[in-house]
Amino acid sequence: MSRAFWRYAPVFLVGTLAPVTATQLGVDAFQGATIVDFEVAPDAPVGGFYANLGVTMVNLNGGRFFDTGSGAGDSRVACNYPPLRRVLPAGELLFDAPMQRVGFYITTNPTDDVTVTAYLDGAVVGSELFDTGGSGAGGSFAGVEFAAPFDRVVIDPANNTNSFFCIDDLRFSGASSGITVEIDIRPGTQPNPVNSISAGVIPVAILSSAEFDAPAEVDRASLTFGSSRAEAGVAGRGRPGAQRPACAAEDVNRDGRTDLLCRFETRAAGFERGDTEGTVKGETLEGVQLTGTDAVVVVRRPTVTPSTRTDRAPRGQAAGGFAHPPTSHAAKAAATGTVRLSSSRHGTASTIATMSAAASPAAGPRWNASTPNATARKAALPTQVPCPRRCLP
Repeated sequence: MSRAFWRYAPVFLVGTLAPVTATQLGVDAFQGATIVDFEVAPDAPVGGFYANLGVTMVNLNGGRFFDTGSGAGDSRVACNYPPLRRVLPAGELLFDAPMQRVGFYITTNPTDDVTVTAYLDGAVVGSELFDTGGSGAGGSFAGVEFAAPFDRVVIDPANNTNSFFCIDDLRFSGASSGITVEIDIRPGTQPNPVNSISAGVIPVAILSSAEFDAPAEVDRASLTFGSSRAEAGVAGRGRPGAQRPACAAEDVNRDGRTDLLCRFETRAAGFERGDTEGTVKGETLEGVQLTGTDAVVVVRRPTVTPSTRTDRAPRGQAAGGFAHPPTSHAAKAAATGTVRLSSSRHGTASTIATMSAAASPAAGPRWNASTPNATARKAALPTQVPCPRRCLP
């Protein structure tokens, strides 16, 4: 066995046994993060130019224009090749405060990959390998969350041709608190009415954006929806037996991006009078928590009860024909001896029927028409003005 093998064998063994300490992230996982876009970076080593944002850069130089895959085309970037230097070094990011997430768009030679290694006080926190390329005319996003905080990151091309790389839109943040997404409850309506006693469903759209593809990134099985006061949701998280939402891809706001439209059970959502917001909660397929909120107006269809409806004797009803009067009127008749129902036409009121307490409590109160039949009742009313349609009482 050669001396060279023994020289590098320990490194190989340590690398294969190292635990997984990092998770790759998409760009949508960095909402609310600090962003460095390099648009005003000097045509020189960046160094502490962005120290006011909490980061200092080593072996990264501004002033060049490349496409890194961000969708903005050629823009100002930071690269690791200073003038008059043949060996291209790894780039470094030094943070004033410990972070847990870092990401950037990056372009490299097609055959190159990039390793992102994090350190805290000189000790390795974790490392992640990214498959990159682009050659300055495209690229990809490299984002990672480490299991522990770090204060230094080294960006080092692997399998390299000449170690060239450029980055753009650097982002970094502490531990994730999730992302906020835009939602639209009952798309196409404003305000958004919710009938709290409905046995139906409420359509809710999770809207896509330039950096967030809702149908492709949302874990649909994780979604819940309900009152922001006490978000109840679905899939057993609300009332027992609630079903998972039915979701489909649809461009609900006609902005050219496909959104995710889901339907949630109304009763499982737990809305009550006075609630003003509805909230969607869930996760992306990468495990990032997501939350979205929209305004609602809780309404409730009026329930017809004997104490609130207007009762009247049917037309042509003979005297004593109302055998089952409303409970509230029966109680009043028992208490006061009589209840009178009236009808008003063209501003003139006339008595239609009265209820009197029964002589026998077992028989209950009964209606007694004040006029013997419909003909007599009609004759008792004043002369009416003809109308082109059937006049309602």
